[in-house]
Amino acid sequence: MMGEFTDVQSGLDADRPQYMKVVEMARARGVDKLVVWRYDRLGRDAAEYLPLIKGLKRIGIDVVSVTQPTESYLMQGILGLMAEEESRQLSVRVS
Repeated sequence: MMGEFTDVQSGLDADRPQYMKVVEMARARGVDKLVVWRYDRLGRDAAEYLPLIKGLKRIGIDVVSVTQPTESYLMQGILGLMAEEESRQLSVRVS
């Protein structure tokens, strides 16, 4: 199955409708690969993002980025942590 999912809400919000749909589909093994534009599009909350990446890999689902090609779980994790920090800093600057 192939599909395209787009959310307009913050990556900090794990209740984004399209995100939830993708995660449910992946966990039900309705896909074998999840392609994202950037890893931070999956989320900007490391507590949500890192277990998701690890859990999907555990059940055999590859998560790949179009613009950040790496197969390293370490690098995917670092990119996720950097996105969370960037989001936090942006929030502080805006406030």
